Amino acid sequence: MEKSVFRYKKEKHLRYDNASLYTLGIILLGLSLTMVPSLAWTIYDKDPYEVFLWPVVFAFVSGILLLSMVRMPDHVNPLTGLFMLGMVWFVTIVFGAIPFILSGMAPVDAVFESCSGFTTTGATVMTDIESWSNGILLWRSMTQWVGGIAIIIIFLLLMPMVGFGSRNLLGNEMTGSGSGNFSTKMKDAAKQFAIVYIGLSAIMAILLSFMGVDLLSTLCMTFSSISTGGFLNTADSMAGEMWYVKWVVILFMFLGGVNFYLHFRAINDRDIGVYLRNKEFGYMLAWFFIASIIAYALISRTTFMGEGIVEEFNNITDMVLTVVSAGTSTGFLGDVPLSAWPLSAIMLLFLISFIGASSGSTAGGVKISRVIISFKYLWNGIKQMIYPRGIFDVKLEKQSLDDSVVSSAVVIFLLFLVSVIVGSAVLVATGLPFLDSVYTSISALCNTGLGIGVYAESYGGASDFVKVFMTILMWIGRLEITAALALLTPSFWKEFLIGTRKRISKL
Repeated sequence: MEKSVFRYKKEKHLRYDNASLYTLGIILLGLSLTMVPSLAWTIYDKDPYEVFLWPVVFAFVSGILLLSMVRMPDHVNPLTGLFMLGMVWFVTIVFGAIPFILSGMAPVDAVFESCSGFTTTGATVMTDIESWSNGILLWRSMTQWVGGIAIIIIFLLLMPMVGFGSRNLLGNEMTGSGSGNFSTKMKDAAKQFAIVYIGLSAIMAILLSFMGVDLLSTLCMTFSSISTGGFLNTADSMAGEMWYVKWVVILFMFLGGVNFYLHFRAINDRDIGVYLRNKEFGYMLAWFFIASIIAYALISRTTFMGEGIVEEFNNITDMVLTVVSAGTSTGFLGDVPLSAWPLSAIMLLFLISFIGASSGSTAGGVKISRVIISFKYLWNGIKQMIYPRGIFDVKLEKQSLDDSVVSSAVVIFLLFLVSVIVGSAVLVATGLPFLDSVYTSISALCNTGLGIGVYAESYGGASDFVKVFMTILMWIGRLEITAALALLTPSFWKEFLIGTRKRISKL
């Protein structure tokens, strides 16, 4: 017994504390494992497997070496935690681009495609999707599935390790979800949420398989729907699929846009009624229903092909698919291309994409709860002018919200608005039409991925500057703007470097 304790202490002594390198090791090891299915598929198809083999070997060996040399310290300061958050996304996006580069894609395009996948945006630079190998198309969809679960792992598992505001981040993200009494330990919560995520993915894959969908399409649809990403292995998105396949996709896109805490409660407590008792879920369901009706009414009957009950049902299916897809930031399209939509319907799509879905979900956008809180805050300001002595709280789920939660929701809402305006202005300056610029900015920041006008089919024709700029917007939107902007400020890097020098001097 004494020998084993001595051996443990000796091993612990040989590994030195470094939060950043420890996190980097975890990320590299995880990425190597997620590439294995694509490597296996490439070998099976007898395609050049080196595009995955070398990245897998390098990431696996590097990850093992780092984890054997360093360990997570007992406490990490917030600046290091924020640096780790940025490093996770940077390493993931850059490393995820390697298979695309080795397959012949330009570096800028490869980073764009990787960032679009891991941020679950779904915008693509591929102009002829079917010409790419099945392994690449599978990896492309896998990046979305990994990106969808990454937000859970980062905010619930990695951040508690470094002691960087994980509970505040969780509280802000889940405002309005009914999760205020969520007292489970963060590490356990991350595992439980991941199990729900994997379970929903498995159910969808089984359903699609029973419906006769081929294996590659099943995997791509599953990875894209539950993660609300949007990448598929076909150029026509969902246009060529049967109506029952589309409704399965609609269902799981919607579930991906629902707060995962509600899924956890429904499964763990065996209480389906938790959805109906949740205000944000009700708002989301009503909003998608109303938006689908309005979108259908705005589009001229001459836009749809054919007449009769069957054709009418298919038209309704496509409208619901497009609305839910935009609202959950998935980016799928049905048989009706956006080029056939009138301007009024396009503007509605702008609004749907900007608002997004529920907090605590894989969807992008401002989130419905934040929009509600922001408008209630503004309405209270108006009432305060009418009744100066009155006290008005912002309430959600019949509970008064803390000022910090309200201010956080309002700030993020305003930052999204400002970012869309700035992004649109930059894109207009590049020569892009105004309407295309606005929606491209919304699509990138809200991680929707849909394009209109010159980018309706693909972003392959965009200049390198536009691609790099959109990559930055996608990254900012996925980090909910505040963390991304903090990482981009000179003051953060100044303080981080000063703290790093102090820690090095103490060694």
